[in-house]
Amino acid sequence: MSERTSIPRPTIKRLSLYLREIETQEADGAVTVSSRTLGSALGITDAQVRRDLGYFGQFGQPGIGYSVKAMIPRLKSILRIDREWNAAVVGVGNIGRALLNYPRFTAKGFNIVGAFDIDDSIIGSRVGHCRVAPIRDIPRLAVELDIEFGILCVPKVVAQEVADLL
Repeated sequence: MSERTSIPRPTIKRLSLYLREIETQEADGAVTVSSRTLGSALGITDAQVRRDLGYFGQFGQPGIGYSVKAMIPRLKSILRIDREWNAAVVGVGNIGRALLNYPRFTAKGFNIVGAFDIDDSIIGSRVGHCRVAPIRDIPRLAVELDIEFGILCVPKVVAQEVADLL
């Protein structure tokens, strides 16, 4: 495999699109998927698909295509989404609430373990499966809950300050 720095940025950006399309193909019952099918779905050539995937080794077989069952875990591994990531939502307004109640995060490997806000009227309440804690508790709870990244649903003017707490 080539060094990460030598992989073109557009290729890296397309990897998640390939994964999403292959998952769609799997849901539709496909066992294999061709570079032509992937390229057509994404508006690129089949040659570009083969070039992109070639940076990461041999994936498919000429004339047969790519095994859907093999491609999904391989792409997840390349994208580093083949494990669970502990995350916290900071800002439990409308967007934060929607994210805390979004069931597909878990399916995608994101485990929302914390919710934080400054509004005393919602601190202590449960949203999704998280109890809302005050923002001042972020430094302590980030360690206790092993929070690996934050999803910021706060005004732009305080976003950096909140990010620094994580």
